Amino acid sequence: MAKNIEQTSPQCAFCKKLQVHDTILCCKQCKAVYSCDRECRRKHWHDHKPTCVALQSINHKDMKDNTDLEFFATHLTPSQQNKLVQIIGRKCIVLGKLDNKEVNVLWDTRAQVSMVSERFLRQNHPIKQIRSLSELVETDLKLTAANGSVIPYIGWVELAFTLSSKNTQVHVPFLVITETIEHPIIGYNVIGEIVTNEHNDLLSEIQSSFVGLDNGAAQALINFVQSADSDYLCNVKTSKRDVVIPSGKQVNIQCRVNTGPICGTTSVLFEPDETMPWPSCLEINETLLTVKKGKTNFIEVQANNPTNHDIVIKRRTVLGRLQLVRSVTAIPVKLREETVENGSQGLTPEQRSVALRMLAQEADAFSQNDDDIGCIPDLKVTIKLNDETPVQKNYTAVPRPLYPEVKSYVEDLLNKNFIRKSRSLE
Repeated sequence: MAKNIEQTSPQCAFCKKLQVHDTILCCKQCKAVYSCDRECRRKHWHDHKPTCVALQSINHKDMKDNTDLEFFATHLTPSQQNKLVQIIGRKCIVLGKLDNKEVNVLWDTRAQVSMVSERFLRQNHPIKQIRSLSELVETDLKLTAANGSVIPYIGWVELAFTLSSKNTQVHVPFLVITETIEHPIIGYNVIGEIVTNEHNDLLSEIQSSFVGLDNGAAQALINFVQSADSDYLCNVKTSKRDVVIPSGKQVNIQCRVNTGPICGTTSVLFEPDETMPWPSCLEINETLLTVKKGKTNFIEVQANNPTNHDIVIKRRTVLGRLQLVRSVTAIPVKLREETVENGSQGLTPEQRSVALRMLAQEADAFSQNDDDIGCIPDLKVTIKLNDETPVQKNYTAVPRPLYPEVKSYVEDLLNKNFIRKSRSLE
C-alpha cells in the first residue's frame, strides 16, 4: 500500500505529528502526501481520497489505468502528451521562484490548474491572504478532478512565478488545498506562457530550471511548446474503398481514425470538413462520438442522401476531424406547455355546446402547429405589373460553403408548401 522514501519534513499530513520517524510513508497512489504509519493513513483515507484521486493525474502510469475519463485535463492531444513525456519524463520538477522565494514546483502537464497547500502558504508566504473563489466567478464553484471526484479547497491566492530573477514574472492564481503535498503544482499553461513570451536567453533558463534536462531536450521542449497545435485530435477519412450512399437513404460510414494513445473512453466531437470535398448534395452533420482506449479507433459518421440518385464518396476522402471535448452537459428536455384561455365561463350550457360543435366543424381553419400557415390550392391572385418588359439578370451561384444551409432552407420552404418547384414550359 505504501513505500518508504526519504522526506525532508518529517510531519504527518494527517495527524500533524512532528519527528515521527527518520523515514515516513508516502501514499503510493498520488506519491505526494506523507503519513506517519499505515494505520494513520487508513484512518484518514476518507478525507484524503478526493485529493489523492486528483493528484493521480500527474503520473502517466496512473492515468493509463483510468478507463473512465470522458475529457482531457488539458488542450494537448494524446499524441502531443506522449511526445512531451518523452522530452521531460513522467514527473517533472522545476526550479523557480514564487514571489521571489526559491522553490521546487511540480509541473503538471495534464492540467491548467495550479495548486499549493495551506501549510506551504503559511510557512513561506504568511502575509498572503486566502481569497474566495467568488471573486473569480459569480456562482458557487464545484471543483472536480478528471474522474468527477470533488477536490477540497479553501480559496485561492495569486503568486508571481519566475524561472529566475531575469525571467518575466507570470502572475498565477493558485488553488489552496488543505492537505500537504510535497511540492506546489503549476499547470501546463504557466510554463507555456513563459516559453511563448520569453526571448532573452530562454534556452539556458530552461536548462538550468528543469532538473535533469540537457541542452538538446531543453531546445526540444521550447520547440514543442512554441509550435504545439492542438486545434483537433485527428482527421477522419473514408476507407480504401469507395462508399455508395443510396438515394433517399441515411448511411453510417465506418471510418478508422488514428487518435494517438487514448488513456480511456473519451468523448469527441466530429466536425465536417468546411471545404466539403464530397459531392455537394450529400449531407454530413456534426456528431458527438466516443472513442475507446488505444491508438486507433473505429467510428461511424452519418451521411444523408436526399437526392433521387446514388452518391459515391471516393476512397480516402477527408470527411472532417475529431475535436477534443472537455465536458458534455445534457440539456434538460421539457415539453412545450399548451396554454389555453378559457373564455367560455360566461356561456350557458346550451351556448357552450353550440360553440364546441362549431369549433369541431371548423377545425381545419385553425393552425395545428407553428409551421402550419394554411393552404388554399383554389386561390388565384392576379398581380398587375407597371412594366411588362422582362428583366434579365445573371444567375448568382450559391457559395459552396453555404450550400448545405441554403439547401436546407429551400427544402424547408418546400416541405411547408411555402414555395413549389419550378417547371420549364414545353
